Amino acid sequence: MLDNNPKPSAAHGNGAVCSMRTAELALASLTTLIGAAVMIGSYQAGIGWTDTGPESGHFAFFVGMIMIVASLGTIFFTLRRGKTSSGQDEAFITRAPLRHVLAMFIPMCVYVVAIRLLGMYLASTLFIAWFMVRANDARRASWWRVALVSVGTMVVVYLVFERWFNVPLYAGPLAEMLGLAS
Repeated sequence: MLDNNPKPSAAHGNGAVCSMRTAELALASLTTLIGAAVMIGSYQAGIGWTDTGPESGHFAFFVGMIMIVASLGTIFFTLRRGKTSSGQDEAFITRAPLRHVLAMFIPMCVYVVAIRLLGMYLASTLFIAWFMVRANDARRASWWRVALVSVGTMVVVYLVFERWFNVPLYAGPLAEMLGLAS
């Protein structure tokens, strides 16, 4: 029987960066730690029952416990499953898709740092402009359209949040120095 949709594996030399087994074990370990942190924080806040009802950490404690149990179950079944019949584990991600993920992830990390340094409005304007130029190839980008969309989007966001909802967004130190921050 032919497999019309073969799963990539490290055995096929397709440039697997991470195996499915490794990814499942890493994520389950991370969620186990998060569950433990939730349980510890909940215990410190109080998990008992008082005359007025549960203490503030009561329900969160059990959510953390469920996270740990589910994560340990994932670890158990992942270790029990073993490798494929070829002796190799199937690939979680290969080099080409990882490049696409990193092409989005790295600018997002820069954007998060830029928000802190430049404020939400300027960082978002630059972020939108960056992706518009990148998506349209910098040599063919219509600069007036990039400026219109990126600046226009932030003007709309400003009007909606700052003026209509009266919810100020972080303007950053530059806006504070220029006296533009609310």
